[in-house]
Amino acid sequence: MIRFQNPFRKGQTGLMLLLIFNTAWLATLYFVLPAVLYFAYLPLIYLAVGGALTLWFVIYNKGFTHRRIKPENLPQGLSKEEKEGWNEEGERLFRRSRWALTIIIPILLVFLADLIYLFFGQIVLGWFR
Repeated sequence: MIRFQNPFRKGQTGLMLLLIFNTAWLATLYFVLPAVLYFAYLPLIYLAVGGALTLWFVIYNKGFTHRRIKPENLPQGLSKEEKEGWNEEGERLFRRSRWALTIIIPILLVFLADLIYLFFGQIVLGWFR
């Protein structure tokens, strides 16, 4: 079962505000820059940065193989200390790399907003005519 953490708990508020800030300025840059300067390659740059950062995030966290595994499911050859440190290492890696999520998630949200605009933009504009 997936459990979602409360974003308002102590220590998480700064990450949430950074996520909102990054989403706002990345969306503004994404939608305004091509209209003002005719910079048509911005979606490709966002795609490359988002893809590279996501790939780095998964590789750095070792494919999330070190997180939330019961000690009895670990290999038998590991000592008790290694079994105890297995999940701790996964949590440590995730804590050290969660800053990347404050860029990956806004890029995904910007692409989602762009897709909604592409598919439903004319319909929504028709409502206001």
